[in-house]
Amino acid sequence: MRLITMHNLHCYLEFMREMRKSIEEGRFAEFRAEFHAGYSVISEEHALNVKENN
Repeated sequence: MRLITMHNLHCYLEFMREMRKSIEEGRFAEFRAEFHAGYSVISEEHALNVKENN
């Protein structure tokens, strides 16, 4: 198995573990909002980097 595959599997497993925990603790909406807030920042930064490099 390639190293990047192992890394990705670890990330997905950790993400699911955190998601299940937030559901059990009754704070899934907060988890979801935090995830989407972080995801959009990464996407915007990526878009800016692509524009700068083209």
